[in-house]
Amino acid sequence: GTWPTTDDSDQAETLRLGLLARAVRIVLTDTLREDLGQTYSPSASAGNSRHYRDYGTFNISASVDVAEVEATRAAVAEVIAQVRGGP
Repeated sequence: GTWPTTDDSDQAETLRLGLLARAVRIVLTDTLREDLGQTYSPSASAGNSRHYRDYGTFNISASVDVAEVEATRAAVAEVIAQVRGGP
């Protein structure tokens, strides 16, 4: 999944998004790899543009078998809800 963010003009916001990406990656790894055994290396990243004003993205991806796509989407949605509801 990909969500819009912003450019890199606010250094504190860029750092927060980077920290969020690392935290999401840890939770995704625990959920998708350890709990469900679906993928070895899920990914989460934040990319804030230096060139395009107000443009950036937050991305989550995972390589899974096609039969596991729906279960993976559900697990990712749970991870997002968990992170959003956490401290």
